[in-house]
Amino acid sequence: MDKFTALNSVYSVRQFLGFTGYLKHFVGGYARITKPLTKLTKKDVRWRWTETGESALRHLQEILVTHPVLALFNPSARTEVHTDANALGLAGIFFQYQACIRRQTIKESKYHSYELETLAVIGSLKEFRAPLGNAIHSRD
Repeated sequence: MDKFTALNSVYSVRQFLGFTGYLKHFVGGYARITKPLTKLTKKDVRWRWTETGESALRHLQEILVTHPVLALFNPSARTEVHTDANALGLAGIFFQYQACIRRQTIKESKYHSYELETLAVIGSLKEFRAPLGNAIHSRD
């Protein structure tokens, strides 16, 4: 992260947002945190580095290098999958290491809430399932 200690142009802000955007699904409130930086990339905004931008940069750097943004799966740790869904989309969060999925389709927006909730559970379990080689139980 040392490379991004000072953002001094629109290009450097875009580089930083591109780098951190890869991990945005692991950072709660990513869009809110990066809003001051994203504003700087707009065509009609004059470049001016402020304390707000600096604060956003430091805050995001701290989140990305602090546990539990990325962590290895721990099979002995308590694990929960929480889901939610509505006409606008569905989401699932794997609470052991705080990974999440999100998606939205036009077709799914017409589903009833119980169908969306079920779809969120199934989608989350598919996304977070362990490879068969790492199965906890075997058929011996």
